[in-house]
Amino acid sequence: MNNTYKISKPIVRSLLAFLQKIGFDAQRVCQSLDISHQDIMNGDDLLSAEIYLALLKAGEDLTQDPAFGLHFGKSSEPERWGVLGYIMTCCHTLAEAIDCQHRYQDLVGSLGTLTVISLEDKLRLIWDTDFVPLIAHAEEAVTGWVTFGRWVTNTDMTPYKIYFTHP
Repeated sequence: MNNTYKISKPIVRSLLAFLQKIGFDAQRVCQSLDISHQDIMNGDDLLSAEIYLALLKAGEDLTQDPAFGLHFGKSSEPERWGVLGYIMTCCHTLAEAIDCQHRYQDLVGSLGTLTVISLEDKLRLIWDTDFVPLIAHAEEAVTGWVTFGRWVTNTDMTPYKIYFTHP
């Protein structure tokens, strides 16, 4: 992966908060990876995605949890996406939230794109990257969208099927 991929600091902060919540010292995790915790905690601009992916991998390794990405994705809240998350909280439907996400996705990063295809009474959400993502990253992205969709619609909607490129 090259350095052109970016991710917003609020997303990285949400990962650090999740690690802290499950018992790991986020500052020490950053320090062990030679990542500036202070830089992540200040501002809402974009960082190199390599920082986020290194922290995801560290979380997976530290917890020894093969479902780390799924668990992190389930902890998703609107502030994870910074300004975009707050914009989407004003949406009344999942379709409106997805439309906002398409228009403003560059505010949160460039690691992947969400495509939505309407099929009768179902929506097909496809999260795609032009690189092979970490398993935890792919699972966090998809689970985060399901969690956020439940929040926006105020339902416990459950996906009919979810497919990953990994087992």
